Amino acid sequence: MSSTDVRTIHSLEELCVYAYEVSKGAQLLPVLLGGEVSFSLRIMGASWEGKVDKRSAQYILSLQEVFDNLLSEYGIDVTQDKPLVKVCVRNGSFEAVTELTPVLSQLVNKMSDESVLISIVVAIVAASGGFIWSRYQTRKQIIEQEQE
Repeated sequence: MSSTDVRTIHSLEELCVYAYEVSKGAQLLPVLLGGEVSFSLRIMGASWEGKVDKRSAQYILSLQEVFDNLLSEYGIDVTQDKPLVKVCVRNGSFEAVTELTPVLSQLVNKMSDESVLISIVVAIVAASGGFIWSRYQTRKQIIEQEQE
């Protein structure tokens, strides 16, 4: 198999671009992961004190559940050797860097047609953005209550 017969993905952004290209008619090629694929979420402010608390733990557990469900949906047994969500927390803010490589490595062989590829990308992007939306809504409610 030559390098033109495979699509190498290095980031979540590249995976999204590839899904868009396929949806516009590009040929669906087997996917090869080129290193660690991850996404980052950064929360700054007074609420971050350098420790994982209930909110950040719930985020990690929610991500694990989303990815377990995604794997199960495509017939991948997650009861043994489950790809675990791993989050790196960096000092100075809550920057959760979530590695997607274990999940994607299980899913790349299931990307058999355009709809499967797009479904997988939408699920991953939704999972990565759900926490952001939830925090936005909570913060908005707090501000509205404070203004009353």
